[in-house]
Amino acid sequence: MNEFFVVPEDTLWLRTGSPFLAGEDSFDPGVFPPTPWTFQGMIRTRILLDRFEAPLDQVDGARIARLVGTSDALPRGWWFEGPFPARTEGGTVEPWFPWPAFLWASPPGEIGEPVVRTREIPWAAREDLIGDRANDSLEGVPGSLAQPARGWVSAGNLLWSLTGWGLWDPGGAVMVGKTHGSGDPLPPFVKLEGHPGLRVDPKIGAAQDHMFYVAIHHRFQPGSGLYGALYGAGDIAALDGGGFLGRRGRTVRIEPGTACRAWRYLRDSRHLAVSPEEGEEPVHLRLVLLSPAFVDGPYPFQLPPGATVRSVQAVPGPVVGGFDLRGGGSRDARATWGAGSTWWIELDGDEETREAALQQLAAWPPPGASPEQQFGFGQYLVALFNPETGEPIAPEEPDDV
Repeated sequence: MNEFFVVPEDTLWLRTGSPFLAGEDSFDPGVFPPTPWTFQGMIRTRILLDRFEAPLDQVDGARIARLVGTSDALPRGWWFEGPFPARTEGGTVEPWFPWPAFLWASPPGEIGEPVVRTREIPWAAREDLIGDRANDSLEGVPGSLAQPARGWVSAGNLLWSLTGWGLWDPGGAVMVGKTHGSGDPLPPFVKLEGHPGLRVDPKIGAAQDHMFYVAIHHRFQPGSGLYGALYGAGDIAALDGGGFLGRRGRTVRIEPGTACRAWRYLRDSRHLAVSPEEGEEPVHLRLVLLSPAFVDGPYPFQLPPGATVRSVQAVPGPVVGGFDLRGGGSRDARATWGAGSTWWIELDGDEETREAALQQLAAWPPPGASPEQQFGFGQYLVALFNPETGEPIAPEEPDDV
């Protein structure tokens, strides 16, 4: 595994897959974080620049494909993790993730923790709760007006949410909801900047009529950037040096980076080192999406034998498209499930069947991973929980959390 930390040297202009023609669309909100297609393209280009002295447009395409794959398929055994916004903390890199949909927020000041693990509510009942009964209190939050939230959580808070290990850190979360304002939240170390521009007519050297536009850029605070990892490439990737990311090739610095302990616990499935209970009782899982997943079927994962989806808490994702810089032409714009979407999955059958289903769902990349999943689309985590209380089920908390 090659872990790396991407530090922007300038603001990043991160484009969506939607058309952007100055004068027709005068405002470009962008997308955050960059799509896995954008992210892996930056790393594959970095590898090629280290390998070839000649300009890349003069290198035979077959040689490039053998070394780093193509824009549509990676070499066998490769897969990417990320991109996840992150900041350095105590010599390691702490990734941040979109707010899991199963966490509900309560107004600050009512209880010690701004979020609570609520019991899972089927989607139809949850819509009713959001609507006519929005003022009802939820179990575990006495007197509070808990509501769905959107935002970002640190790796430490995600670990607490899925395992109960550690403590909730109010500084490791940014949320918005009906109670907390509106808008698209960002991690606390990323800010928005509006950059105006003009489309110039090359014939007269002056601005064309109605060609004023504003493009929204993302600025990272010092010590922050994007975390990622590349698996299966061996020593081929030093992943140390300059690079370009986003529209018009904004400069970044790629450095080696080690993920924080909380993310390593989750990534290595240490929280699943407990077997489903013996007997015939079903086992209940939360599956939380960490990156956008294409809507190509009923679920962005393969449902194993003995597994049933009990409820879905879906978050809309960006429309993802793009441009094939080497091959030319545009990619099809495709709808996605949004990161943070959560599925409640019930595993039934005998102990062996439940154990096999859990191992299949916990594997990343999953068996028979698609090329898009190898690029980093549809990354997810699973965790065991008690459906009656909403509390996670995990081994005893490690001493070093």
